[in-house]
Amino acid sequence: LSLQGACDATLAAIPAVTGADAKKLAEDGAYAIDNPLKKAALLHKAVVQLVKVLPIGTVIKSAGIRDEDLASVDAGRVLGFLLRRVQSRWRYSTIDNARRAWTRLELWLRDEGVQHENGDVDVLTLNEYFLFCHNDSAERSNRAWTSKLQRWDADKAKAAKQGGAVPTKPIRARFGNKGALGQYDGLSFLTDNFGMGMPTAGRRKELPELAGHRAQHMPKPAPPLPLWAIAKIEQYATADSTPPAMRNAAAATLFLVYGCCRAEQAQNMQVYGIAHDCIWGQVNVEKGKTKRPRPFWAALHGFFGRGWWDVLVETLENVSDGGFVFRDYSGDPLSQHAKPDPACLDEEAITPRIRLVLQQACGMSKEEAATYTKHSCRHCLPASAAARGEGFQRQVEVGRWAGGTFDASDLFGDDFLRAKHAMRASDMPIRYTARLRPRRLASIMAQQTAAFRRLLADHGGRVDALPRDPAGYGMLPKYDPVLEGL
Repeated sequence: LSLQGACDATLAAIPAVTGADAKKLAEDGAYAIDNPLKKAALLHKAVVQLVKVLPIGTVIKSAGIRDEDLASVDAGRVLGFLLRRVQSRWRYSTIDNARRAWTRLELWLRDEGVQHENGDVDVLTLNEYFLFCHNDSAERSNRAWTSKLQRWDADKAKAAKQGGAVPTKPIRARFGNKGALGQYDGLSFLTDNFGMGMPTAGRRKELPELAGHRAQHMPKPAPPLPLWAIAKIEQYATADSTPPAMRNAAAATLFLVYGCCRAEQAQNMQVYGIAHDCIWGQVNVEKGKTKRPRPFWAALHGFFGRGWWDVLVETLENVSDGGFVFRDYSGDPLSQHAKPDPACLDEEAITPRIRLVLQQACGMSKEEAATYTKHSCRHCLPASAAARGEGFQRQVEVGRWAGGTFDASDLFGDDFLRAKHAMRASDMPIRYTARLRPRRLASIMAQQTAAFRRLLADHGGRVDALPRDPAGYGMLPKYDPVLEGL
């Protein structure tokens, strides 16, 4: 049974979805890269790469092949079976971590001269390997922290020389004490699901760690972006001098704010149109191992109108069906010469990009921008509704939490449901009452940004006069149920 040839042939057939090759193929019109295609291709590739490095005995055991049938089994069938089995159950990150963990262990065993078959090493050897991973991680963390302190000292000396503001001293939140944990998770995954012989069961508590070294702060919810920052981002997005990549990032950040949307969902959505002063469409919400569509509404008009939305549409030109909002660019995002890629921005790069927007648009330092995450955008409109004194049900609708009606199927727009609605003429009296809800929910979203504009008008249109602290939402005009509805 020769799996190498089957793996190499499969890898060659997987379409490129990242890098220069993907960009060239998309520009040539070979295919369009959207988020589902990117995730599927990366998972497919990770599975094949894992099968390629696993011991042949492990592959045979996982596929349930008998020794007497080994000579007659086609390698392509075995690979296809493993692909279907793995892809239907686990994510790319899980498979990729398992491959990396096994590759690193195998290299370490080779360097140590340890003979093994299918990873069946003894407990003592495995514990020594975890200690090696832990020490290596701690050393790299210490070097990185030392380098960060040196940069801080240099910045502090430069500020003192030029009379600038003294930079904030960095806080050490990582100590490299979890270097063995990722290795353990990857290897125990292979033991539990592929039948490898590593004695990982019950060993998690034995992993080495640096006692007493913990982050200096407790986890806390991401604060909402200050109103001043939102307005500055909107000005930055619509300015002609803003680099193309940053115009997209700023407009996409505003989409998360005005749509109260999670970044992961905004990277996997479809926009269907504009109605009731809102953008409406569908996002795919992950529930465990399944995905289900959910309609969304985003306020169209921000502090200064709909210019931010026009910028977002412009920067997503030539993207298939507009399936995401954060677009990837080749080159420095701060350069005017950065070129748009057809693919979406990687998920782990979204938070750094949002923080870069805060630095460029608002003049925040790296330390100030680091207090906000991609989830800070989602907290803005709920913070507005709460600060304005709106009822709990309206707050639930804004946040699209459990108990809201945003996940009801009848919240899609009129054009989308006209054919279906016409087929249910006998239910018209009941159906028409339900169809009033989209307008109500859209008005709740739009009323939040209307309050933003009223606050800006109360300050004479001066953005710099807006509150620069998340607590400033308390300055918004109070909710009036008579004028704004229940």
